[in-house]
Formats: sequence, C-alpha cells, structure tokens
Amino acid sequence: YVYPEEAFHIEQGVPAALDFRIKRNDKAPLKSPQLMLELPEEIDILGVSEPALIISKTTENRKSMVCIDVSKIADRNPPFGRYNRWGGLEVAVQINSAPSDQLYPCRYYMVNDGHKGKEKTLPFKVIPKRVQGKTPHRFVSGASGFDLIFDAATTDKLIQAFTSFGFNAVKGNFNAASVKVSEKYRLDTYGEIWSIMNGYRIGAKEKPVEAAFIQEDGTPLVESYGNAGHICPVEVYTRGLYYREYVRNKLMYNYVIERRVWSNMAVNWEPFTSEKGCFCARCMKDFISYSKLPHDKIAKIWPKEIKIKYY
Repeated sequence: YVYPEEAFHIEQGVPAALDFRIKRNDKAPLKSPQLMLELPEEIDILGVSEPALIISKTTENRKSMVCIDVSKIADRNPPFGRYNRWGGLEVAVQINSAPSDQLYPCRYYMVNDGHKGKEKTLPFKVIPKRVQGKTPHRFVSGASGFDLIFDAATTDKLIQAFTSFGFNAVKGNFNAASVKVSEKYRLDTYGEIWSIMNGYRIGAKEKPVEAAFIQEDGTPLVESYGNAGHICPVEVYTRGLYYREYVRNKLMYNYVIERRVWSNMAVNWEPFTSEKGCFCARCMKDFISYSKLPHDKIAKIWPKEIKIKYY
C-alpha cells in the first residue's frame, strides 16, 4: 500500500481497519508466530480479525505493547519473498486526539519461535472528521477488499463508520456476525470463494465432461493454478443441469442461506487461459444460433478454423 505522506491517515474518533500481510523470508519452521505492535497510548485497538487473537496488552511510558497470535493465519502457508492479498489480518483502531500535523508512530514486527523479525514503522496522522455522506437508493456504492471478520461489537463500530461515508455495499470476507450486523445497517455484503469468485472456476475443481470447458484438442481445460477445471460458459448462462444442481442449489445455498456468510455473491469473470474460447458441441450450437450461419458450414470448420474466420 502507498499512503499519502507515508502516514496512515485516520479521522478523529472514527474506527478504521489497519491491514497487515505476512511473507516468509526463509524456510524456517513457523512456531508460535506473533505480530507485535507498539502504539502510542492515544491509539485504541478495538479488535483483530479472525482467526487472529490478542494474547496480551501492556502499557508503559505512554506506549501500548500488543501481542497478537497469528499462528492460525500462518497455517495458511504465507508465500516466500512476497505478500499476498490473502493470508493476513486486520486490526481495528481508533484515535480520539484532535486533528493536527503530529505523527503518532506505530512500530510493528513479527516474532517466530522467539526470534524477532525486522522492525518497521507506520506513522498515524489524525485528520478532521469528514462531512456525512449521502447514501444512494438506486445505485450500489461501496468498496472492495474490506474484510469484516471481527466480533459483533467491533464490526458494529466499523460498519457504522462505513455507512456514514454514504456506502451501502461492501465486497470482501465476512463471518456470520458481520453479516448480521450489516443487515442492521442495511449494508449489502458481496462475498467470493475460490469455486465461485472467478467465473470459469464455478463449481467443483473436477467438473463432469458435459459441463466442462473444452479446448481445441477436445480435452477439458484445467487451470494450472489450483488445478481447477473450467466450466463451459453456455452451462452458466443457460443455467444447465450441473449449474442448477451443484452451483446454485449446493454452493450458493450453503454460503448465502445455510451459513449466511454474505448476502450476495461477487463473480469476477477474469479470462485466465479461457480467452481462446470453449469448443464443446453446445458452444458450437449456440454460436450457430447467434450468428445465423449454416450449420454445415460451421461444423466443417469447427474448431480449428473458426477462430481464423469468425473470432
């Protein structure tokens, strides 16, 4: 992230989520990893996102030292030498000091198996509280990547601030408590999971051949990243049998109705390696219907020449 003036700007009296991401610099075993925060006493920590847990908090010389257990996050195998969007945690903070040019240093570092990592500093700067935003009624207004997997009390404070910006929707990760609180503030939540978030991955990793994305050579396309088989787009937009029975009635029902981890689903149709097109029999049939071209003519050049003449 890049912050203006290399400082974390936070409104006076308004909660905010500080985003931490973890990377590994070597292959040393992860044993009881902890995130250590040293904050001026003016900064209050409201809570940390699940599954992280505050172990201890002490105050000395007007500074607070907070120890956060991140072992369950580390179990997700943080990558070597780089940061990922996932595999981190959010720390909800608030400061009530008056707006000024003063910088409040936040020092942080990791501890693994008793060994201290590199210490870094991110200054906080308090800015005036902005004007209350107007919430639209006909449009969706919100932000992406805002994780709400805190306890109910912390989530309530964050969502109250979020909706005061004029937002009525948020896309990110949620738990049952945050979805319940979001309903209180009429905030729509949009979630995503591996098997739904990127359109061509919709469904199980191994898909039945009749619903699979078929390549030119007649084999199903399997994405190397995650070993996920892709789905035929016709299966999705015609709401085929596999889509109805597995994607909608099992996956979507489980997340939205049974587990209530979001109120809506966000689907990001990135092409990945699927931009060349699916060449199954159903796609040919739909192409003929759409193009109004003769069946025999298309069948003769499908799939090898179809891209050259009509792609």
